[in-house]
Amino acid sequence: MKKYLLPLFLLTLISATLSLSGCTKQGLTTNTTTVRTSPQSPDVEALYNQGIDFYNNRYFIQAAQKFREAAKQGHAKAQFRLAALYRFGSGVQKDLDQAIHWYRKAAEQGNLDAQLSLGMMYYKGIEIPRNLEEAEKWLSLAADQGNQDARDKLEKVQDELVK
Repeated sequence: MKKYLLPLFLLTLISATLSLSGCTKQGLTTNTTTVRTSPQSPDVEALYNQGIDFYNNRYFIQAAQKFREAAKQGHAKAQFRLAALYRFGSGVQKDLDQAIHWYRKAAEQGNLDAQLSLGMMYYKGIEIPRNLEEAEKWLSLAADQGNQDARDKLEKVQDELVK
């Protein structure tokens, strides 16, 4: 019987310690920190890749959802993709304000495709009011990254600004 007393004593001690330490369904509270037991948020790159898979299979609604989740976490490629979906109304209602918002977020992070898209939109002035200064700004950034289309269009924009 003595061989069972020590394990029973230790089990009782552990149970009492856990109940006194603040163990709850939300997490385990210690003297200085709370350790959460809820699952971590999905990896932002995984969200983006899921969005790409949905997009490639033409499930645009699901792609938009994944891109939006990643975009809100600051993923520049997801922001660019979400902007394009809003611009063309694929999987979401067409919304040029949202498209510009997400293009700008991606472009400000250095996303070349977003910089080029904004530059061209401002240059052409078809979907949004024409603004050569904004076109020059975004095309210059894309050209600085080596994009030849941006360089070519930038020359035209600068010629028009001089006139």
